[in-house]
Amino acid sequence: MGLAAILFAASTMGGHGIVLEQKLYRHFVSEADLIIQGEVVDKAFRSSSGADGEEAREGSRLPHTFVTIAIEQTLKGLSENPESLTIRYSGGISQDGEAIMATSGTPMLDVGDRGVFFVRRAPESRHPHPQPLVGLKQGFTRFLEENQVMNEMGYELILTDDPVFAARIHPDDVRDYEVLAQHLREPDNAAEEKLLSRLSEAAHQIIREPESASQLPPEALTFRLSGPQAQRLMETMEDSEHSLRELLQRLMPQKFRAISGSIAEAILYRDLNHALFNRELFMPKDLQEVSLRPETKELVEQDPNEMPIGQVLKRNRRVIEDLFPNLVVRSFDRSPVLGRYRPIEAMMTTRIGEHEVRMKRLPVPEGEGEAPEPEELPKGKVLGQEAFLEHLKAMIKIAISREGQKEESNPVVGFDPDEPFTVSPPKPSAPPRSLSLPAREPRNDREAAEFEALQESEGNPVVDRP
Repeated sequence: MGLAAILFAASTMGGHGIVLEQKLYRHFVSEADLIIQGEVVDKAFRSSSGADGEEAREGSRLPHTFVTIAIEQTLKGLSENPESLTIRYSGGISQDGEAIMATSGTPMLDVGDRGVFFVRRAPESRHPHPQPLVGLKQGFTRFLEENQVMNEMGYELILTDDPVFAARIHPDDVRDYEVLAQHLREPDNAAEEKLLSRLSEAAHQIIREPESASQLPPEALTFRLSGPQAQRLMETMEDSEHSLRELLQRLMPQKFRAISGSIAEAILYRDLNHALFNRELFMPKDLQEVSLRPETKELVEQDPNEMPIGQVLKRNRRVIEDLFPNLVVRSFDRSPVLGRYRPIEAMMTTRIGEHEVRMKRLPVPEGEGEAPEPEELPKGKVLGQEAFLEHLKAMIKIAISREGQKEESNPVVGFDPDEPFTVSPPKPSAPPRSLSLPAREPRNDREAAEFEALQESEGNPVVDRP
């Protein structure tokens, strides 16, 4: 049998409208409707049919994979069948056996694979294009022999209590940037006014006039710091073992910066992270009208000028979470983060019908895509299976109590591979591009030294202009 086509894609899947964006475990816990530990026991392939029984249009008959998971334990939510769940995702072999479609965004699952699955409820649209795991293949944490745990991107997991990791604001931490801008446009209390005063002029402009983002000058879109900005931030860091540049890279790594969906979102993401450095961003007198959690109160009652910079960052993050409890995802003091990059063969190959397909890792542009491993490994303990499950259960319990979530009473329903289905092919999307900034000479020796130490190697702005 000759295959008509084999389709591969890199980590940015522009041709299929799918972009793999790195998520954190707080997003998996918050966004998953169902979290289960289990083992893949069956794998089947089916192609979508034409709408309403009509003959399929060209491009609408797409191969899909149905994976059945035997549930060992349910960690969050309910499955309609407590013993097993069948998920469906795009990719596989066509029913006529003449074509294979595979993308790197979907997990390379085979019978016998074990681990934890972070499952989304299937969309209720008539012709859903399901991606059933949170963060695509990132929503599967793989259990290996000898108690090993890896995420599906090939990284070990480290449990860290580094306050910088707890403090940093990920672009997906803000659930709705438009609503956040509305709050800041008309502050309800002194704390919101204080936060607004610490944002850049560019942020003020898009908060006042959301449609004006496309008119901002290029220099307003960069992550580079001006001399005065750098000086102000450096004054907060006398006790830090890291330079300002290193700390900013840890707060806002390059792989996070391209996630924002618009100029406005990216500027707010950048400015919120910059605001975390301010030791007097939130003082007790500013918070009299804000309902604070006990752990936030404990941080607020301490003198910020006596706190290490990492604790200052976390203190300000906690207050922002309490200012906007329904808008900002809550982080955890201790959380699994990526460690060493150690991909195994099972993550790069999968069986599709009678064929073994190996995912080809295409070259990615400099400064984009997956780094072989983090520039600096976080401090902490490499997680084994029992420790990972124990901590994940603790995270779920905290998330439910913090965010007022209730145990899901509406069960997640699996897919039936024998039932005909239709899908709407996703719209193509282009990966983000870089915009070169105009260079200028430093005005004095001090600024020259700051430029050398603080300007990032890529110098990319927040996002490209339309």
